[in-house]
Amino acid sequence: FSQDKSLQALMAEKNSREKVDSLHAYAQKLLNVDNKQAWEIYKKTIVISQELGYDLGIATAHRKTGYIQGQDGKYQEAINHFRTAINYYNSGGGHIKDLLVCYNNLGSNFRQFGKVDSSMHYYLLAINKIENWPLDKEEKAVKNEILSTLALLNSNLSVMYANHFNVTKALEYGTKAINISREIKDTSRLIVSIACTANAYYVNKEFEKALFISREAATLSDLIAEPVAQAKAYHLLSVNYTALQKLDSGIYAAKKAMQLAKETDRQLYVTALLDLSDAYHDKKAYKEEERLLQAALKEFN
Repeated sequence: FSQDKSLQALMAEKNSREKVDSLHAYAQKLLNVDNKQAWEIYKKTIVISQELGYDLGIATAHRKTGYIQGQDGKYQEAINHFRTAINYYNSGGGHIKDLLVCYNNLGSNFRQFGKVDSSMHYYLLAINKIENWPLDKEEKAVKNEILSTLALLNSNLSVMYANHFNVTKALEYGTKAINISREIKDTSRLIVSIACTANAYYVNKEFEKALFISREAATLSDLIAEPVAQAKAYHLLSVNYTALQKLDSGIYAAKKAMQLAKETDRQLYVTALLDLSDAYHDKKAYKEEERLLQAALKEFN
């Protein structure tokens, strides 16, 4: 804190709800840039909000902390924070869009444990809430934000069904996600929706179809220059190029995905690293594969 005068000034202010909201706005800018410092700010705002009886402030801090913990692979801690956030949102008047973020992230973190039933429960619970919510009464920006979350939830269900080889359901939810994303003109969400649908084709060994729509996702992701979306698109390109034995293209796409995900999404970075290993292996470039995996062991130990 000592190195940032604007943050020092905020911390020196008298405790109030406005101070908490200002600190949250400050911490938001740090997410995916300096999560450690953001987390320290959220710890402070939880204490201040508890002193003030500010349930909405507590809920927001726990929701954001849950996000940070999930990004760091601490899934049980993330689950605990999201559940706490939901309790405080329910008592502190949180908006549905904040609850939806919690439900979606609970589903995602349970998925990391392989708890499929719990994961799908939260995804479907969130979808049900949206489908029964009076969206027409919301302002356009809020409505689009809720619909963007609906697209994300459908994408997540598509991935889960694909992982359990129910390709029909995977394509059904993936197509819903694509249609919603196009409707609200959300390019970032559209990229993820296309990638999830491409994944369903990949699972069904329809590699040409998967590659075709993955190219659209990659093209869109390059236009908006959003690292996580780009990394997901290039991951899909890599696995499909490799499956089609276009190995140099698979290697290039995997390296690109690794570069994009390294500072933004640890899990996706590992996935891209394994994509690169697979491409090297199929190319019989065993020395490169061994060097990559040895370096990975050192990096993650």
